[in-house]
Amino acid sequence: MNFCVLDKVNVALSDMIIKFTFTVILALSQVPFCLMLPRDPLDKPNIIILVADDMGYGDLSSYGHPTQESGPIDRMALEGMRFTQWYSPESVCTPSRGATLTGRLPVRVGLYGPYERVFIPHMPTGLPKNEITIAEALKDVGYATGMNGKWHLGINEFRFDDGNHLPAHHGFDEVGTIAPFTHHARCDEEKKIVSSPEKSYCFFYSNDTIIQQPAAHHNITKTLVYETKAFIYNHENDPFFYMLNFLHLHDSLFAGPEFQASSKRGEYGDNLNEMSWAVGEVLDTLRKLEIEKNTLVLFVSDHGGHIEICSDGGKNSPFRGSKETTWEGGFRVPAIAWWPSMIEGATVSRDIVSSLDILAPPWI
Repeated sequence: MNFCVLDKVNVALSDMIIKFTFTVILALSQVPFCLMLPRDPLDKPNIIILVADDMGYGDLSSYGHPTQESGPIDRMALEGMRFTQWYSPESVCTPSRGATLTGRLPVRVGLYGPYERVFIPHMPTGLPKNEITIAEALKDVGYATGMNGKWHLGINEFRFDDGNHLPAHHGFDEVGTIAPFTHHARCDEEKKIVSSPEKSYCFFYSNDTIIQQPAAHHNITKTLVYETKAFIYNHENDPFFYMLNFLHLHDSLFAGPEFQASSKRGEYGDNLNEMSWAVGEVLDTLRKLEIEKNTLVLFVSDHGGHIEICSDGGKNSPFRGSKETTWEGGFRVPAIAWWPSMIEGATVSRDIVSSLDILAPPWI
């Protein structure tokens, strides 16, 4: 795949996209919003963030993987901007996701140490409520906000069912099906890792209500896609912010029936193909509603792949290291920005960027 060398115009666009910060959002909020369509792309643009779980830098065809099938994520790169030096804030889930949502280093929001670094279900800890998230910042300037999928930033605080750390307490007004913890290896339904899923680790919520325990995963990606599309349809005339947090590609691996044995790479490739299909469904929905020119979509991984689990884990090539390490492979991640009216297709940014740059709070 040949990518254009960035000219001065594209450098300017890249700078604008990667610094799509709270300051810019506040400036945009001063533009009067009306329901007449199409609205100007910079009149409170819609924002969708698609987050992969444990995806390695070298997992995609567009990032050099020799056998992974090309799919909608790669087409997203061909139609948008591919980043080659995008870094996650941490090399494990909880601190990386908390830092991304707040624009603050994990240590500054208390997500560090032997116990607080990665939350597990029985913990009373969570993302501190005094931290301002992207959702809260955008909600304050008139955006509809929603999310689904993986959360992993806390569940209950004072009792087993209070849900005080769930997304609704952090600016997300519409919360679909979520995995409040994560998709853990102990949730393996194929019995490769455990004889049966452990109920205490494997459950789904709808907003703040538990709906399934143990959780069945083979239709979950379809569910997340349908919920995301429903949110977009319901808010096509509003400025909106949505996070679709995939359960792929965390172990244990799973894929819907139509994606099983779809990849010559094996189960991991099947999982990636299903996630790529989901990304394509979201982009196609924007096109169908003719709001793609008003919508910035960002695809990014929360940190590097888990290469120690061999074929069940991602590829961080050409970098050394893995999830949970401080090597380059733990932190450098694939990232793609797509915004048809503002980003020229097939461009590459080699600027050093962090997921912290999505929201750069002026109060830091």
